[in-house]
Amino acid sequence: MEQALTAVLEQCLDDLEAGVLERGSAYRWPALATAGPAARVVVLRELRRAPLRLSVYTDVRTAKVEQLRTDPRAELLFFDRDSLRQLRVAGRVTVHHGDDVARQAWGDRSHLQEDYARLFPPGSPSDADGAGALSGDGFDNFAVLRLDAESLDWLQLSREGHRRARFHAAEAGWDGSWVVP
Repeated sequence: MEQALTAVLEQCLDDLEAGVLERGSAYRWPALATAGPAARVVVLRELRRAPLRLSVYTDVRTAKVEQLRTDPRAELLFFDRDSLRQLRVAGRVTVHHGDDVARQAWGDRSHLQEDYARLFPPGSPSDADGAGALSGDGFDNFAVLRLDAESLDWLQLSREGHRRARFHAAEAGWDGSWVVP
């Protein structure tokens, strides 16, 4: 892969890592799109660079979990308004619920527990403030969605001319090429 494409790929991976590590990063809050069709904003929680895997948390009772169990294809869409960069990461999602992956992620995250301890699933009718009644510690409703990346699509918007590159997972890393923006 040519040097310029390698630099773009490294920038993509650095941006994704910033999404996990830096609360103010534009890459912390991607939109998750499933075959539902539906898209929703999630929080990027974990990143493994090689092979590329991104993780988000969700309530197992949501429609997106059922959609992903039916069709595991999904895409995470990131957009950095300051740099005018868009990154789409597509792949297949594995739902981890009640297993070791979920237990490890749950750990000592007491600040999350109330979010998952709601008696009724997200989107259910609720009282005026939308909080809803609590039941248990929430772990039974907690799930980790792990997206194993199969492709990256990078777009740099610029008045001087947009640039776009596409990368596909390969045995030895990534194959990349420039594409028309």
